[in-house]
Amino acid sequence: MRRALILGSRGLLGGALLAAAWTRAWAVRGLDRRDLDITDRDEVARVIARADADLVVNAAGVTEPDAAEREPAAAYAVNRDGAAFVAEACSRRQVPLVCFSVADVFDGELARAWREDDPVSPINVLGASKAAGESEVRRRLETHVIIRTSWLFGSGGGVLPAILALGAEGRAPSVAASETARPTAVQDLAAAVTRIADRLVGGVPAWGTFHFANSGAASRADFVAAVLRMAGLPPGTQTAGAGASPPAARRPPKAVRGLWLIN
Repeated sequence: MRRALILGSRGLLGGALLAAAWTRAWAVRGLDRRDLDITDRDEVARVIARADADLVVNAAGVTEPDAAEREPAAAYAVNRDGAAFVAEACSRRQVPLVCFSVADVFDGELARAWREDDPVSPINVLGASKAAGESEVRRRLETHVIIRTSWLFGSGGGVLPAILALGAEGRAPSVAASETARPTAVQDLAAAVTRIADRLVGGVPAWGTFHFANSGAASRADFVAAVLRMAGLPPGTQTAGAGASPPAARRPPKAVRGLWLIN
């Protein structure tokens, strides 16, 4: 029986990974921030050594752009330093690592889809801290897979329940129509990770950085409208007007990117 250790298991992605349909060859265990502070180097080393896992999946991270902008030290502590400590501990145990990054490592100005080998060019703290974390993982551990994704949504938390809650009250969040990306169902990403896990441990591994997102681009306004429509709710009145305070973080205008399709 192979053992997979999921870090950040109470988050949107971590929860989806725990609930995913792993093959019977895997025993999956999750840890959240109450079990492990990934910004504590010694604690990370102890916990990963004790877990004796065949694969570590690091889904812990600061992923909300405005939160990262307001508390940059916390974003770097988790997204850069925590990623480095996990990769370092995996290297000591010779355990492969799957971890995640975001579209914000790019500035969103390209007319074409972003490729994995395009130079990073972050314009906010979230993107810069994630790009720094990517570099740390690459430097410390050869046997890694970094998956960049965009606009994760799912029923386990995040933006989707918030949109539905407002929609039930006849309201809708005020969002920027100018930002476009590929909204990605967290369950689809989690399912892809289970297939990646089988390949990394049982097949011919492919290490490096990959992009994964659902097909079909949408603006944030399109996404909100589609969610409300599919839920049978009216479009709603926006909760904030044109005079509302701007977001703390700059957003890449285009995060439409190529896909890593797993058959």
